[in-house]
Amino acid sequence: MKKYLLIIPFLLLPFVANAAITSITGGTITTSGGNTIVTFNASGTATVSGTGNISFLVIGGGGGGDGDTGGGGGAGGVVSTSSFAVTSTAYSVVVGGGGVGGAGTGGGSTSGSTSTFSSLTAFGGGNGGAPNATGTIGGSGGGGGGGDVVASPNGGTGTTGQGNNGGAGRSGSGGANSGNGYNAGGGGGANAVGQNAQTTTGGAGGNGTSSSISGSAVVYGGGGGGGVDNWRVSSGAVASGGTGGGGNGAFANGSVFTSCTAGVANLGGGGGGGDNRTSTPGCAGGSGVVILSYPTYVATAPLPYNRIITMDW
Repeated sequence: MKKYLLIIPFLLLPFVANAAITSITGGTITTSGGNTIVTFNASGTATVSGTGNISFLVIGGGGGGDGDTGGGGGAGGVVSTSSFAVTSTAYSVVVGGGGVGGAGTGGGSTSGSTSTFSSLTAFGGGNGGAPNATGTIGGSGGGGGGGDVVASPNGGTGTTGQGNNGGAGRSGSGGANSGNGYNAGGGGGANAVGQNAQTTTGGAGGNGTSSSISGSAVVYGGGGGGGVDNWRVSSGAVASGGTGGGGNGAFANGSVFTSCTAGVANLGGGGGGGDNRTSTPGCAGGSGVVILSYPTYVATAPLPYNRIITMDW
């Protein structure tokens, strides 16, 4: 009897570790620096395959600026972490919209909407105050309106850990061209409070905060600038929105007219406040965003090996 060696080639299939995320789908997918980034600019579903930790950034919608010397809108709240456990399941993602700008006659602005991922919530920014009214609370608070009746209407309160307070408005006196305008406060930003209104300009919006979760540094969550009265100020300047998508406030001094600008979409910026021309409303806040990031999964290549079987023949 003879013995024969039978050599059979095999492939050892790749091993998938239990603590590895192989994919997340549902948003716009990019890669950078060894990470896969999933960006939701609108609401959707994040479907996770695998188990592990992710980084995330959740930004609420920015608040709308009010009209008729209205306060700037507060930035949407900012929530982030570098380690959040997920499992193989479908997670609801809600991206908050920006608030509506107020009417040219004052009033009617709205706060931004909340953004959520799993159990995490970033509140929308507070809307700017109408004339003689305080700003609204939110992720960051809205700026106080200009005060021709109420002295220095306060800005709205920001949410601890998500944003900052809005600036106060300012009461005016002295009549036309006195240089003593009743100007509005700036909306709070993610990284700084909104500024109080000044004699010849509204309060600047608070600056936002920088994140590199997308693969490059981007500033999110700037507050909107406050509106400037159009007849008591003979000079002055536009109240700038905060870095991170905050809109500029409107400005008018009888000969120069500059409309407000909206908060930037998907940065959660607050909208700029309007001046007191009845045809010029406040501006809308920018929508929020949800961004997820995880180490890009790389499957181990199959390993060849031979199995040797001895047979009698």
